[in-house]
Amino acid sequence: MQPESHVPRNSEPRVELLSRLLLSFLLSSSSFVVVVVVFVVAIVVAIVVIVDVVLIVVVVVVVVFVVVVVRCLCCCCCRCCRWFWLSWSWFLFVCVGGGGGCVVVVVAVGGSHP
Repeated sequence: MQPESHVPRNSEPRVELLSRLLLSFLLSSSSFVVVVVVFVVAIVVAIVVIVDVVLIVVVVVVVVFVVVVVRCLCCCCCRCCRWFWLSWSWFLFVCVGGGGGCVVVVVAVGGSHP
């Protein structure tokens, strides 16, 4: 007659035991609130980061646009602005310097409004 193994009959696999422990942890009221709060904070941080990136890009585009136009109008750098891309179309800036003034010709080349 063979002796029985020393493993108790009511033992559970480790994965099932860990999953039950994790489930009981998540279902306890305080732990569940902590998990939900962390999840919501993570989503809010992600949205803020995405909005910040979009806002930074928009501000940079507007600032560059204004700087290029002002520089052309002031004739500080009439060769600086040949092409400038804005989100809905292409603009061609032709700066003609001479004497005390600068003429800026703006021509829409393509694209369509969103």
